[in-house]
Amino acid sequence: MVAAVAQDHTLASRDVLKWTDFHGETIYVQDWAQSHAMREFYASMMGVGMPLHPISASKQTVFSLVATGFGVTLAQQSQAEASFPGVAFRKVDETNARVEFSLAWSPQSECAVIGRFLASMRASAADKGVGASAS
Repeated sequence: MVAAVAQDHTLASRDVLKWTDFHGETIYVQDWAQSHAMREFYASMMGVGMPLHPISASKQTVFSLVATGFGVTLAQQSQAEASFPGVAFRKVDETNARVEFSLAWSPQSECAVIGRFLASMRASAADKGVGASAS
């Protein structure tokens, strides 16, 4: 997990951040009428009382708000690898700031989308030197 802050924000001068660094910040969270999953997910990591501000908008729109200094947000490491003008990404150095997931699929599946997705994941893992199981 990384934090996205404006390049001229005081938090951008640090290499790593802690959850406590976000006290007093406006923290934008993508939130939709039918799902509050991201808000609940961030709250479970950051703790009770953090000023999470729900916004029904794309991540690019949230990054635009961040770039102009209206607040900060959390993002995935993969989002930080694609630069966004005016936004600095900083690692959150907390034990619960890393999210791992597993994917299971049927080896008999002939779905082209799954095949392309798995090929992409294997290539990405190989580029990063991470082992990826073939099945």
